[in-house]
Amino acid sequence: MVVDVGSVVNISAVVNNPNSANCNYNVTCFVDGSLIGSKIVKLTAQANQTVTFNYTPTKEGTFNVTMPTPRLPLSTSFGVVNPPGGCWNGTCVDGGYWVTKYDVVDGRITLNYTIGHGFCLRKELTIQRGDGVVTLLVNKAVINGTREVTLPSAGWQFDSIFVSDMFPGLNMSLVISLKENAAGKLYVQNRIGDVDVSSVSSLNSSPMQVNTYGDGKKDAAGSLLVDAVLEGNAQTSAGESLVLPLGLVFTTGNSTNVISMPTWKKIDGATLVSNGMFFAEEGGLASYVGTNGTITATGTGDCLGLIFKTMHIDLQIEIKLVLEPESIE
Repeated sequence: MVVDVGSVVNISAVVNNPNSANCNYNVTCFVDGSLIGSKIVKLTAQANQTVTFNYTPTKEGTFNVTMPTPRLPLSTSFGVVNPPGGCWNGTCVDGGYWVTKYDVVDGRITLNYTIGHGFCLRKELTIQRGDGVVTLLVNKAVINGTREVTLPSAGWQFDSIFVSDMFPGLNMSLVISLKENAAGKLYVQNRIGDVDVSSVSSLNSSPMQVNTYGDGKKDAAGSLLVDAVLEGNAQTSAGESLVLPLGLVFTTGNSTNVISMPTWKKIDGATLVSNGMFFAEEGGLASYVGTNGTITATGTGDCLGLIFKTMHIDLQIEIKLVLEPESIE
């Protein structure tokens, strides 16, 4: 017998009383040598009774079962496997999730930034098909009109992005990674969730980026909201590196970020606005799963007041990703 991790295993054996008098028997059950339960069984003369214990395995493997019942002892084994799902770096999710791998087929990364007290500069970088892959786990259970979702960090894979003349005479390559699994919600009933995000960033606030969720209007089914901790690893043509800590919120709705800083800061008032696109209400293997969608985020994370080459840098970023499903499990 082979069962899934987390499934209940019923372990049964027959207790027999061959005597001509009533007897009480203490029946015990062991799994891999560990006692999982015991029961007192009262039997009349020449009678028998089936006794059952329940066991829920929490890991894969082969488990040996012994139940030293009188006259008819039980000795058997069963196998346990992870149910169908997805695995990343040895960590598997169970069959309670749809696992969808998306190709990033279009998109952009926009940077607003200053160096020292200089002018506010702007770079817009294009993302094309083949530049990245995003994996999305969607819980099959619907609770209050929503499904829990996860962006696994190991399923976030992007090529390095080349930024020419980031600084005067200096080029830069940028890799944006997902530092940890990002959790959120997919709203599968119409007008349940409000996924628009507006944020204000300031060196004087704590946290540095303050998010406000929703514009007061409930959004269409297929809308998504995910908090993500990103990290931009930048390498310049001069061989120097810079880490950009980016705590951003991805949404299929509207995302707006405004920088509020003292007027002597040239980036004061810089604004980024971006619009995503809901996943289809129906489509593919299951509702709200495996259909096109666009997720976007704007903000600064902790990227104000960074020091690079003795210069102060203030950075604001927009990330917009158009997703097309490649495979569904």
